[in-house]
Amino acid sequence: EKISYYIAHCYYEETDFLMAAYYFNRFIISFPTSELKETAQYYMSLCYYYNSPKPSLDQTYTKKAIDAFQLYINKYPQGTYVKESNTYIAELRKKLEIKAYTTAKLYYTLEDYKAAVVALKNCILEYPDTEYREEILYMTFRAAFMLAEKSVEEKKQDRYESAIDEYKNYIDEFPQGSWIKESERMFAAIQKNI
Repeated sequence: EKISYYIAHCYYEETDFLMAAYYFNRFIISFPTSELKETAQYYMSLCYYYNSPKPSLDQTYTKKAIDAFQLYINKYPQGTYVKESNTYIAELRKKLEIKAYTTAKLYYTLEDYKAAVVALKNCILEYPDTEYREEILYMTFRAAFMLAEKSVEEKKQDRYESAIDEYKNYIDEFPQGSWIKESERMFAAIQKNI
């Protein structure tokens, strides 16, 4: 039992986090009654955390780390590493939030307005307390407006109405927002076209 734990810990100390995670997981499965199981669970979570890349890359290990830390907290609510686990989860969620925001903004920048509207709305749904909330709501409205402007005639009416809904979402939440003048100009254009 101890040898299995030490093998996993050696990989961890050598910063071979994938192998360490594998051996910590094997330890947890092989020795379910071990007194080292809690520590192994935490270190396995840390291994995934250290494999989590910057926000612009694939976030598979970020999600695995969040799941592993959450599993640790669920199994050991009074555990030694609960506070640290919560801190790591918050940091990893921030990384996922930035990934979602930059992906949505990329669609917007590339003028793929249909995809931008969907991605921006998903970003708000998934991260309602994001620091980018005002910008996301504005971009959602502008993307909906531009989508309506560039639509064929039979789709314009519905898309303008969707843009009005997005305008209301932005104005209701940020009546003194940074993009209020631009939003009012677009809203006036919508009313003129409807």
